[in-house]
Amino acid sequence: MASKVAALMWASGAGSVRSPIVTPVGEECQNPLAHPFPLPDLLDALSEATATAGEDSSRYALGCLLIKEGRDGHEVVATDGRQVLIRGGFRLPWAGEVLVRSSPIFEARELPRDRPWSIGRADSHVALRCSPWTLHLEVQADARFPRVDMAFPAPDAATSRLRLDPAAAAFLIDALGRLPGADSPNAPVTVDLNGHAAVRARGSSEGPATELVLARSGFTGTPVRFQSNREFLARAARLGFPGLEVVAPASPIVCRDGPRAYAWQPLDVESAIGPADDVVRIESDSQVQPAPYRPSEWPVGVRRSGDMNAGPARRPLPVEGPAEVRVADPDAPGLAGLIGEAEALHRSLTEARSRAGRLVVALRRHRRRERLVEATLASLRQLKLRDVAGQAFPPGFPTPPDRRRTAPCP
Repeated sequence: MASKVAALMWASGAGSVRSPIVTPVGEECQNPLAHPFPLPDLLDALSEATATAGEDSSRYALGCLLIKEGRDGHEVVATDGRQVLIRGGFRLPWAGEVLVRSSPIFEARELPRDRPWSIGRADSHVALRCSPWTLHLEVQADARFPRVDMAFPAPDAATSRLRLDPAAAAFLIDALGRLPGADSPNAPVTVDLNGHAAVRARGSSEGPATELVLARSGFTGTPVRFQSNREFLARAARLGFPGLEVVAPASPIVCRDGPRAYAWQPLDVESAIGPADDVVRIESDSQVQPAPYRPSEWPVGVRRSGDMNAGPARRPLPVEGPAEVRVADPDAPGLAGLIGEAEALHRSLTEARSRAGRLVVALRRHRRRERLVEATLASLRQLKLRDVAGQAFPPGFPTPPDRRRTAPCP
């Protein structure tokens, strides 16, 4: 084999890095480099797994990717301790499992995606080839990887299932980063499946929450409300998962789609945001108008938020409370305008509440003063003014005659 095959530029956290891709001398891979094995999706799987991996801990090699045998071929597995991604369906020419380092090289644009890659394994390296590129991934023989299978409950254990409409998923990806509270620790949002699918967030504990209603999405099972890191929820939508499964508010949230699976740990359910009358509500249908689903596309028993009738006509979700935000005009502003309007409304409501509080204090003071004046007047009416006036004249001074007993002058 040639000692140096190619060199590649890629971006990392420290900037641009130039790394030679070398072929280990004196090692032979097991079959595949001599007999090409097409794997068009493996590079994308390794790239997605690298985005999921974290940093090594004292116990586990979380910065590694596990390639192991699964139920349907080999799987690529990655985790950072809070989220787990599995992508399977690969037929690799070796048995068992192997652990390799994650690398940003898998995201390089220079690597071809429109041609098949070949893969093989030696004792110390896993080799991938797509002429003129050859990548060698060092096997981490002494590293330990956590047992992530425990993070995935059995599919029949789910008590609630959300089915995301594709247009609502695109709306959710764009909106989650704009919701209030994005700078808070863990960037929490509340997912509420009860009558309709809603996502809520609040910037402060005192202000009203902002709610995204995922129109034309549905759920089956029991109503549930859980708290989640918004980045994990957005990533599930970006990865194209059609929905999610919930066993309990404190159990891992799971997404499944054929040979792919994604799970993450929810946040404390005690901090979940419940429904309120003053919520600032934005519906996904106010920005996008997806084509209606055919009845055959919906599983039996699925409840849909929004219009419950088949056909192109849609009724907007009924909204209660004065803080409703609804755009029915097709020329209405996009999501950025809606979020800006919601933030402006939030500030206006906060100022109005502050002014109302000051007004209430002033009215209470005025009412106390009125009561004091009324009490003083009532006390004065009860005084015997004649007795007081008689006691005020000195001795020997003639008192005024009683006008009621004196006859009028002729």
